[in-house]
Amino acid sequence: MSNVKQIALSTLMYTQDYDEWLPPYMYANPADPQLLWFQVLQPYLKSNQVLFCPSDSASDSTQPPIWNNISYAWNANYLWPPPYTSIPLATISAPSQTVLVGDSQGTISGVTNSFGMDAASLLLSPPRHLGGMNMGFVDGHVKWFKVPRVLTADNALWNTTGAP
Repeated sequence: MSNVKQIALSTLMYTQDYDEWLPPYMYANPADPQLLWFQVLQPYLKSNQVLFCPSDSASDSTQPPIWNNISYAWNANYLWPPPYTSIPLATISAPSQTVLVGDSQGTISGVTNSFGMDAASLLLSPPRHLGGMNMGFVDGHVKWFKVPRVLTADNALWNTTGAP
């Protein structure tokens, strides 16, 4: 839970430094290698170890964090616009009800990986924490959800309004 909280707060620090724009899930420049959301946040994180859940046996924290070797994923439904695009924080009308980041499988199986997650893809990610998952919200708070309760039929946690 602490790692997810640190990632959520680092995202808010980034957002404050970049005129209230959330980081995109991927930056790319033809002259430079692409940078993913967690790499952009690294200056704001306490250490790279924050990207590895101690309960995640699929991720290897002795290796550098890369897209298929971290324990967390970005909200793929609404916070994952076209590549290289970010969205302004003001467009999220319910930040306390919109998932930002959460537990994910650290591999590329299915669609649940460090790139992004949505409610349906969480079925592919085995719960690591007493049958549940830790989810960080856009406002910075973190909450534990029992799986499959986090998989809401109306997808309210995954859109920017918090409404069905």
